[in-house]
Amino acid sequence: MGIRGRIALAISCVTALAVVVLGFAVHHIADAERERSARSYQDDRLSSALQIYERDGTLALGAQLDDATLPSPLRAAVFEGKSGTYVSQGEDPRVWAATGVGGGSGAGGSEKGGSAEGGSGGGSGADRAGGGSRDSGSDGSGSGDAGAHGSGSGGQPRTLSVSAAFPDNDPAQEALDRALVIAGVGTVVLMAGVSWFVSQRLSRRLRHSAAAARRIAAGEPPDADALAAGGRDEVAELGRSVHHMATSLAARVEAERKFTADVAHELRTPVAGLVAASELLPHERAVELVRDRAQTMRNLVEDLLEVSRLDAGVESAQLDAVDLPSLVRGIVDRVERVRGISGVGIVVAGPARVVETDRRRVERVLVNLLANAAKHGEPPVEVRVEGARIVVRDHGPGYPPELCEEGPRRFRTAAPERGTGHGLGLTIAAGQAEVLGGRLLFGTAEGGGAEAVLELPEPVGPGEAERVPVVERGAVAAS
Repeated sequence: MGIRGRIALAISCVTALAVVVLGFAVHHIADAERERSARSYQDDRLSSALQIYERDGTLALGAQLDDATLPSPLRAAVFEGKSGTYVSQGEDPRVWAATGVGGGSGAGGSEKGGSAEGGSGGGSGADRAGGGSRDSGSDGSGSGDAGAHGSGSGGQPRTLSVSAAFPDNDPAQEALDRALVIAGVGTVVLMAGVSWFVSQRLSRRLRHSAAAARRIAAGEPPDADALAAGGRDEVAELGRSVHHMATSLAARVEAERKFTADVAHELRTPVAGLVAASELLPHERAVELVRDRAQTMRNLVEDLLEVSRLDAGVESAQLDAVDLPSLVRGIVDRVERVRGISGVGIVVAGPARVVETDRRRVERVLVNLLANAAKHGEPPVEVRVEGARIVVRDHGPGYPPELCEEGPRRFRTAAPERGTGHGLGLTIAAGQAEVLGGRLLFGTAEGGGAEAVLELPEPVGPGEAERVPVVERGAVAAS
């Protein structure tokens, strides 16, 4: 998941959590307010019914005397001289309000006893879960007129109560819950869209900076528009820093390339004169030594010129269809005749391929690899053709680990056990492989020894010839 997805997911999760917490809080507050309103309403009904009962001796507003279904906690509170409200649950959940009245006729001569006003007799202990009883303690919030009354004739006090249905599935509460769910989902979706849009802009700027950095790593000039982004945030600062770094590195690389090209051009003329002058020396041994050193210097200058052209990116491949095994055999034959490298085995594994490539550049890569194997490795040297891959292996100490990990670098000599050198041969081979559209990999072969693999682009058209694996120069056939 990219950074934009992570940002959007994180903001959406936080928003969803906040919506859930807020929804539960609102639901709980609304439910508590509903219960408080129901208790208050029943308490007002009880007060009015008590006044009518004390004045006229009649029951009004649905009031009951000594109701047998009165919840026992509320009944006990009334016998203790208190009045209050109670919420019961079960098959018929109801909200109750009750108080005590005189045991006689209840009219006129009764005196008000001690009322239960001025505090709760137990608070709300309602339990709404699991279908059990939602019992709340008696509530002493009733009016002073709802107090217990002493009997004028000394009889037991009676209980005056009112009640009303209090269903769990209240339509108003359910409508509020639905509104909360819809609003919560809408908020989460809206915040997810907004966060995705914001993170998309952030991610796009980061991707532009990363693409510009990759182009710089590939040798292309820095893109000021992609890196020098405006703004004052961290992404803009990162883009500007990468732009400055890329510009500085590009300038240094260009200066190095120009210096290499200039040195090679300046050395070319005196080296040519030195080679010509060596022919005029009187002693044959001296001529041979000077000619050998001058030729070595001349080859170095030519390699430097080739490296500078590869660095400048002015090289291009001239592609044509070639039979890869035949091309490799011809190159190995010329290397044996011209450079005196002998004992090179060739293995063609699997079906042969006709590939679109540049013969001269493939030969340049293969010659440099064989020369390196002959100079720094140990025989036998083997060349293996596998489809569009060419593998060159020797049985020496192998390539240094840093060369296998980082690739060849100019003027970095090999490991001491592989001899000395300028490091230009493998650098040129890797550069020519890139011009061909392939890549050159360095590693260690099974059983020891250095192994270089030239991977050419796979053919896209017809022309692949099926062949039986061919073995030449005594190499072992591959399976």
